Amino acid sequence: MRVNINFNIKEFEQKVTKAQRWGLLDKKDLRHIHRKVSQTYVSVLKDRIGEANQTITMKRKGTTTVITPGTLRRSIGMWNSGPNSNVILSGPRTKMMGRSVSNRSDGWFAQIVEEGLLPKEFGGNRTGKYTGVFEQTLKDTTSRMQNELRAALAARLQKYMR
Repeated sequence: MRVNINFNIKEFEQKVTKAQRWGLLDKKDLRHIHRKVSQTYVSVLKDRIGEANQTITMKRKGTTTVITPGTLRRSIGMWNSGPNSNVILSGPRTKMMGRSVSNRSDGWFAQIVEEGLLPKEFGGNRTGKYTGVFEQTLKDTTSRMQNELRAALAARLQKYMR
């Protein structure tokens, strides 16, 4: 028995090259997919974080800072990690990270909410209404986000490779 296999090596190389450059050539759609998947984490996190019942005033870096109720919730969002990257980051936005964030949405104190005033590594007490909410939300949404991302990327790759 003789089997005849017709295989065009040139066409195969072109398909592999196209697949290799997928992240560069399809950046806009890949960012859109990652942003859509990140929205899952952002929306669940915003639902879990409530508002403070009072305005908090504190001195920080020699100036008085006023934190109005809802500031942490307003600070939660997503952004690109860099101009040449398809990675989308999610969480509280702060000016310290070089982001342009309004004073009403600056979540610079998110670490204090997450870890407490003194982290457990330094002997602090990790109890509070929203202590660990960022970590727990990430654990709860990771599998759903991975499934959404896997399905969306598979569909997009199929479309891209045509």
